[in-house]
Amino acid sequence: MTLLIPDTSALINLHDVYVNRTHITMVLKRLFDVQVSTEIVDEMRRHTDKFPGYEQVMLRYVGQIKRPFHRQQDYEKLILDLRPSAHPDKNRGERYNCSLAAYQVRKQAAMQAIMVIDDGSAHRGLITWFDARFKMMTVWSSLDMLQHIYLLSYPEWPLAQALAYVRAVNGRCGGHDPGARLRQANQNLRELDSMLCRLPQVRGRVGYGF
Repeated sequence: MTLLIPDTSALINLHDVYVNRTHITMVLKRLFDVQVSTEIVDEMRRHTDKFPGYEQVMLRYVGQIKRPFHRQQDYEKLILDLRPSAHPDKNRGERYNCSLAAYQVRKQAAMQAIMVIDDGSAHRGLITWFDARFKMMTVWSSLDMLQHIYLLSYPEWPLAQALAYVRAVNGRCGGHDPGARLRQANQNLRELDSMLCRLPQVRGRVGYGF
């Protein structure tokens, strides 16, 4: 399965998404090998106010998918030492997630990782810097993740429900010009739906049971 490493920002923004009646944590479990660094668990504990009503679900989930690994502090320290203008108290979760990706690829447990992150400054800074050197990641936003889930779950996930979650998640993402971002995300999802409607059915498709 594909290695998926979500950031704290993405986990928070996706916390109340359901595909039909299946919660996002179970959706991701069925689709990916989901892992997070130990630092992400600590960050989630500090930000439970951002996912009210889902505190137990989300904390239990990150506890299950956390992956401490051999000499992880050495990986994180190397990134901190090499990254220009890095601050030891900023982007710790991202540094540890990058360290986890590097370790798993070097261990040959994965060929590449998908990193899901909605923190724009970290994406433009640390993540872009790391990816330019290691070339082991595809970087998605939470909105990209919803579009991918729609592709895999079609036709079981109603378009109207998917669009409603796109709108809700977009509102949490912040950043520059969220209105334009929402219009583009809606257009992408509608066009994907239109194309999937016209494609022939795949023989032997089992589905994911969402």
